[in-house]
Formats: sequence, structure tokens, C-alpha cells
Amino acid sequence: DPRHVAWIVSGLSSLVCYLEWAGIMHGAIAPDTVFVSPKHHSVALLGGWWYAAHTGDKLRALPQRTLNAVPPIVMDAKRAACAVDQELIRQLAREMLGDPGGTKLLRDKSVPTAFALWLSHPPASSAYVDYCNWEMAREAGFGPRKFVELQVSSDDIYR
Repeated sequence: DPRHVAWIVSGLSSLVCYLEWAGIMHGAIAPDTVFVSPKHHSVALLGGWWYAAHTGDKLRALPQRTLNAVPPIVMDAKRAACAVDQELIRQLAREMLGDPGGTKLLRDKSVPTAFALWLSHPPASSAYVDYCNWEMAREAGFGPRKFVELQVSSDDIYR
């Protein structure tokens, strides 16, 4: 459900704002590094930290998924940048919506147009500005914030 993807995007965007403030790029935001707790309505980055680097430092390694997801213009500098994490959030959201390339989202009536457009546009110059843009897209697409329970438990996933 796009509403659940939206709260995951909100949580990840908030985390990336903190990382940018701390001068860190995670570099591996992906289905296998993000932990989602429906019970606590929270999102955490629990894996992939071995790819993290200080912003501006020379990149030593990144997973192939990151190299495939991030535009070459970002990777050409070969330096850690917050834009990498911002793009990975978009990639993960598109995957959760069943359209990794994002080519069908604007035609998908279940995905609000503002959300689909945010997912298809490149990140803003900073994580904070990107988060502000996200909040405008979220508000335009879904209206005011409200809690929508995700009816999934750990038993549903790990059985």
C-alpha cells in the first residue's frame, strides 16, 4: 500500500537528514539493510554500515545495487555524498511499489501523482531540502498525517 511506503520514506528521509548533519553517507540503503517495525511504527538502518563513509571522502566500495541505482553524474566524483542515500530511498520506495524503474508509477492510480513525481525526480541539494520537498509531496498526495496500521507481524515474515 503506498501509504505504508510513504511512512517508510518519511522515516528513512529523517534518518538521512541526521546522517547528512553528522557528515556521513550510508551508501547501502536497501531491502536487506533497512529494518521496519510495524509494531513500533519505526524504521532503522541495521545493515550495510561497512559501506559508510564521511561526506567528501573517497569512496572505497559500494554494493552493486547502489552503483546501479545512483546516476553516473553522482558517482563520477567518486566521493561520498548525501545524494547517494537520497537516491537509494527513492529506489527502495519504487521497489516496494513494484516498479523499480519508476516507469509505470505515474499511470498507477493507487500511487498519488505527487508521490510518483517525487520518486522520479532527482534529490535536492541537501537532505533537509529533499525532506521538505518530500513533506510537500506527501501532503499533496496523502493529505494530513494520520496513523494507518500496517497489519503485519514478525511472525508473518519470519515463519
